[in-house]
Amino acid sequence: MRRDIVILSHEEVTPLCEKMNGYLAEPLLSLEGFRPEIFVSNPPLALTLLCSYLNEKGMNAFPVNNPFQIPAGLERLKEELSAAPLAVGICTDHIFRRETLEKIVGAVRAFSPSSLIIAGGPGVGFNPDLRLEGVVNVLGPGEKTLFRLLSRLKAGENFENLNNISYFKTGVLLENPQTANMPLDETVFPDYGLYSPEKIRSAFVQGSRGCRFKCGFCSYGLNGLELRSPGRVSAEIRRNADEFGICFFRFVDNNLPADKKWLLEVLRGIKDMRGLVWTCFARVDSAMDGELLDAMAAGGCGGIFLGIESGSQKMLSAMNKMISPEMALKAVAAIKARGIAAHGNFLVGYPGETEDTLAETGSFIKKSGLDTVYFSPLRIRPGDIPACADAEGGLVPEGSKWKHATMDSAGAEKEAEILVKEMLSDPACPPVSNEMLCSCLNPEALRDFRAGYVEFSREIRAWHQGKLSGDAKVMLQSAEKMKKMMV
Repeated sequence: MRRDIVILSHEEVTPLCEKMNGYLAEPLLSLEGFRPEIFVSNPPLALTLLCSYLNEKGMNAFPVNNPFQIPAGLERLKEELSAAPLAVGICTDHIFRRETLEKIVGAVRAFSPSSLIIAGGPGVGFNPDLRLEGVVNVLGPGEKTLFRLLSRLKAGENFENLNNISYFKTGVLLENPQTANMPLDETVFPDYGLYSPEKIRSAFVQGSRGCRFKCGFCSYGLNGLELRSPGRVSAEIRRNADEFGICFFRFVDNNLPADKKWLLEVLRGIKDMRGLVWTCFARVDSAMDGELLDAMAAGGCGGIFLGIESGSQKMLSAMNKMISPEMALKAVAAIKARGIAAHGNFLVGYPGETEDTLAETGSFIKKSGLDTVYFSPLRIRPGDIPACADAEGGLVPEGSKWKHATMDSAGAEKEAEILVKEMLSDPACPPVSNEMLCSCLNPEALRDFRAGYVEFSREIRAWHQGKLSGDAKVMLQSAEKMKKMMV
């Protein structure tokens, strides 16, 4: 059957986080029979929503999740493209290198030479270097634009004057005017039946878009905060559970507890659901309200991934975080008191960062009580230099790398590695981990999320400690424990 469009995703690790994610993946890759595609086995929300929206509008759209990383997905992509669909879409949410996109486009053209290739997502949106000749780029949330583009293609009409697209013409990159985003409440429910007979174990949910804050390293706060209707959010969760058997969710909102009244209403809509487990991201100052945390715990929240970013007040002020280390300590204690896992994300290399400020971060972590931590070297997308370009020391981009007065990207990677080693060597420190490990855990381990996630993270650390000391027995014991907790 010839489809109107086949849309594929690809999840590439951002270059500056390769070593950090490699630390987490190494013990798992050593396990006999481990399938690395498990990290990308859960379909991205954007991919699912695009196809669901187009199908509701009468198009014939089909998603293929990470075909260049999942062997079965590649075979399915070849099968779909052998019928020469009208168009092939590429989600660039997690594509960072031009050469990566060029390889994907080259493969698609080889499989289906006649199909129009369309790229969309933050990759091509923020980084003009990812806009390739012969590819039409959809800018901003793409549902309506993609529908209009496909409608014109099917009718044999010219689409070059459509808003929200960019393309090359006679060797010149053109960019048409961009219009306002489609309201979140017009977002359809994701149809996970599109992936049948594959069993979807967990799903992403979006309740809000943007942020009320303007941290120096982030562009999410540029357009404020948009909240989706609470009833739509809870109805989607119920539908995912009832129709697809999905009971583990990861909210993708930058700061889920940003609006207390709104989140309490969402939680009221799912309060009677049994066996529901979910995680979210949150700011420190949004995760200190006892009443809200009680409701989150009762509603199935298993883990909160806090954007703490630094243990140095100097750096927090420079980042315009509007929090303090003392606030972070109170938030961690309040979260853990409800039986919720408290994870801390820390940014390494913001302008003004030095060995002294990183030492403050290390000291803070030791006394924080955090269950797990992760260190992200500062990264930028070309064309999306955050406000820290105006911070002390400035910020000079060099492709995906950068430098400023106190550090460069290579130095930030090295300092992140030093912090990881510190977490390994000091038993007072929490283990390094991140949310990608949620994809590895089996239902039993997820049921008590804090216990399962933290134990799994500790075994990863124990495996590394065994490797450093040359103790193969410790490595084997940790490997066996991890196996029992994995899907």
